Amino acid sequence: MTTNVSNWQKVFLIAGVASSLVLLSGCSFSAGAGTTGHRVNDDVVATKASFEKLVATSLAKMVDNGVTPSIDCGSDDIKLVNGRVQNCELSTADSPGTVYDVEVTISDVKNYDDYHIAVQVADSPQ
Repeated sequence: MTTNVSNWQKVFLIAGVASSLVLLSGCSFSAGAGTTGHRVNDDVVATKASFEKLVATSLAKMVDNGVTPSIDCGSDDIKLVNGRVQNCELSTADSPGTVYDVEVTISDVKNYDDYHIAVQVADSPQ
């Protein structure tokens, strides 16, 4: 871990909410899940909305500046498979035209409400 401000964190700074910013470049971390979902045959599936909320909330807790980013992971519910990478996009209400790619790696899948994620935000916007 380094203490460089990544570009997506600068988006939060530009929004004027830089009070207590945790400075991590690359921003990889794991978080426990508590999402809603269902099973389709043998597949475990999290709802799109709850998965995106988990990613956004995890990033907001990491940055800890009062801003929760908007996360868009496509139009479908998320199939939870160990090692799967879900591509998403991050933006903020104050800078909706500035979008960052986000890779979410899913692991330790036990059920739709019991798994972990590791999130990697691109250093530069699209």
